[in-house]
Amino acid sequence: MGLFQTKTNREKWEKQLDKVLYKVPGTDTKITWADACEGTASFGGTGSGKTSGPGKYIAKAMLKAGWGILVIAAKVDDKSRWIKLVEECGRSKDLVVFDKASDFKFSYLQYEMTRPGEGSGDIYNANKVLLSLNKLAQNYEADGGGKNDEEFWKFSLERLVSKEITTLELAGEEVSINNMCKLVSEAFLKEEAEHFDNLLKTAYSPENIDPAKRNEAIEKLEDMLTSNYFAWVLYKIQSTKFESEEQQEETGETLEYWLKQFSRLSERTRSIIVESFMGITHHFSNRGILKKQFSKGLSPEVIPENIIAGNKILVLDFNLKEFRRAGVLASIIYKTAFQQAIERRNIDKEKDAKPFCLFLDEYQNYCNPQMDVSVQATARSSGLATVILTQNINGLIHAMGDRNPQAAVKSLLGNFNLKYFGSNSDSDTNKYASEMVGQHLVDMNNITISKGHKYRKTKNQQLMNRVLPSEITTFKTGRRENNYKVETLVFKAGKTWGSEKNNHAMVEFDQRK
Repeated sequence: MGLFQTKTNREKWEKQLDKVLYKVPGTDTKITWADACEGTASFGGTGSGKTSGPGKYIAKAMLKAGWGILVIAAKVDDKSRWIKLVEECGRSKDLVVFDKASDFKFSYLQYEMTRPGEGSGDIYNANKVLLSLNKLAQNYEADGGGKNDEEFWKFSLERLVSKEITTLELAGEEVSINNMCKLVSEAFLKEEAEHFDNLLKTAYSPENIDPAKRNEAIEKLEDMLTSNYFAWVLYKIQSTKFESEEQQEETGETLEYWLKQFSRLSERTRSIIVESFMGITHHFSNRGILKKQFSKGLSPEVIPENIIAGNKILVLDFNLKEFRRAGVLASIIYKTAFQQAIERRNIDKEKDAKPFCLFLDEYQNYCNPQMDVSVQATARSSGLATVILTQNINGLIHAMGDRNPQAAVKSLLGNFNLKYFGSNSDSDTNKYASEMVGQHLVDMNNITISKGHKYRKTKNQQLMNRVLPSEITTFKTGRRENNYKVETLVFKAGKTWGSEKNNHAMVEFDQRK
C-alpha cells in the first residue's frame, strides 16, 4: 500500500504541473505550474512598473491557485501591499507576518540542530551554517567582494566553533549564538584551567583530605560556577554519566581541548581566533532585531517546514530601507533556511502537493550566489517557483562577489526560463534581452545609381536583431500618463507566441487590474 500511495502521489504531482497558472496578457500563451517552477525573472528600471505590472499579476495568480509564498519585503510599503493582496484573494487565514512587532524567533543555528531530517544535529553542518553567515555578512559589507581567510586561521576557527557546539550539546544547554559567545569569552586561561581542575579534585576526590580544605574548595568552586558560565558548563559535562561510547569519547576530547589545548594557546594566537569568532557573531550580540529575534529561540509559526506544509503566505518584513544591514542579513538567514528546507521536501509523501513560491523584489540585495544557483538548478523537482524582480544585470554582477561574477550571473539567469523585460536605461540589460531573443532575416533593398543616372535595384537578406536594445528604453511604464499600462518584452524557453510562432512577445499589464 505504501509503494502504491507513493507512486500515486508522484503521478498526481506530475499531472498537476500541467495546470494553467495564468495566461500572459494579450496572448493565448499559457504559463503552467511547471513553467513557473522553472523560475521567473523580471527586469526593469526604477519606476518601470515591474512590481505593479508583471510582479502583481503573477503574485495574484499564485495566491488564487492556493500556493504558499515566502515574500521577502524590500521596501517600506511591501508588507501593507501584500496584506491587501492576500485579503483580495481570500487567503487571510494563511497569512503569517514575521516582523519586529510579531516577536517571532528564528535562530538559524538552533534550527539546524533540531530541524526534521536525517542530517539534523550534525556538528559539521551546524558549523558550516555559522561560518556561511559570516561569509554572507562579509560579502554584503565588502559590497560584493569577500576575502579568503588564511588556511591556518580558518581551520582554527572551524575547530573552535565545532567544540563550542559539542560542549553546549553535552551540557544540555541551548546551542545558540548567545551561549557560544558567553562560552568563548569566559573560557579559561592556563592558570585558571589548572585552578579549576585542582578545586574539582580537592572538592570531590575519594581520598582522605582535610575537611577544612575540602569545604574551602567546595565554597570556591560554587562561587566560580555561579559567576562563570564556562565553568558551569564544563562542570555539568564532568558530572554527567554518559552511557554511549561516542558521548564518552566526545566528553574526553572536549575537556582536553578546553583545559589543555585552548587554554595554553599563546596570547596572540588565542586572541586572533577569539576575535575571528566574535567577528562572526557581533551582528547578533548588539541591540536590535538580530539579537532579539535571530540569535536564540525558535518559534513554530516560522519554522520553514511548517510554512511549506501549511501552504502559508509568510511576509518577512525586515526591509532594507528601515533595518539596513541588519535587515538584509536577517532576510538572507531566513531565505537560506527556507531554500534548504524546500530542497529536502519529499513531494512523493504529499497527497495534494502544490508549488511554493519564493518572491524576491529588489533581488540584488538578497542574492546568495552559490545557494541560489544550486537551488534554482533543481527547483522543478522540489516544487519551488522563484520569482525575482531586479533593476538590471549589473546589479546582480555586483552582488555576486569577486569570483567570475559575469559567469555566475549567466549561470543563475540561465535557470530562469521565463523572463520579463520592462523599460530600462541600462544598456547591458537591454543588450542581454535583445541577444536572447536573437536575430532574423530581413529583406534589404539596395539602390545604386550609375554615372548615366541609371538606377539599379537589388534585394538581399541580412540578419537583424528582432528587438533592438534601444526599443526597450521606450516601453510604457504605467501610471496615469500611460493609461496605467506597463509594457514588457516576454521570453520563455520552449514557448512560441502568436501566429508567427515567435520566441517572444510584446505584452501589456494593466496596473489597475
